[in-house]
Amino acid sequence: MRVNKRIGLILGVPSDTRNRFIQGSGIGSTNYSVMRAKINRASQKRAVTTTTTTNTQILNMQIPNMPTQNQLTAHKAKAIVITCMDFRLIDDAVLFFNSIGLNNNYDGFILAGASLGYNQAVYSAWSETFDKHIELAEQLHDIIEVIVIDHMQCGAYKIFYNLPSIPRADEIALHNENFIKFKQTINQKYPHLTVITYLMDLDGSIIAL
Repeated sequence: MRVNKRIGLILGVPSDTRNRFIQGSGIGSTNYSVMRAKINRASQKRAVTTTTTTNTQILNMQIPNMPTQNQLTAHKAKAIVITCMDFRLIDDAVLFFNSIGLNNNYDGFILAGASLGYNQAVYSAWSETFDKHIELAEQLHDIIEVIVIDHMQCGAYKIFYNLPSIPRADEIALHNENFIKFKQTINQKYPHLTVITYLMDLDGSIIAL
């Protein structure tokens, strides 16, 4: 059995049992030291994981005095938010929502291109699906806002507009066009809901429009 496999087998075993296993396994002193170091590092990492506080407390450390709802007792949400699927900005979007007081206070929906994904006509089911989620969020959580976040250098914009590259100013203009259309459509379908739009840069900052 290879050393790395032995490590996988004995992690989580009490230290005295683990030591007897290693010492009786025929592993040389050098390998034993390496293995023990790896085990200790893994144990420390596991200890950090098990002693980590709740997600809300972690976010409060990042954003002091951050407003939040108690996720164990909350039944209503302020908004449904629609963001792009881009892996680069998922965490930034969450931090932004938390920073404006929406921690544990919104329903999430991901759609490639965000506002453009809703507006485009190639896949009609996309907008229909989001509409159904708006209605469900109203029914379940009494939402009063629809929030959309687009982001710069969005691949969906390049695909749907068939543009291999888009100058920054032109891309901002396209986002503005889609925000206007998105807002008009949602306002027409759900006039009682407030629509809010944001454009995020790749560093996670919000671009003023």
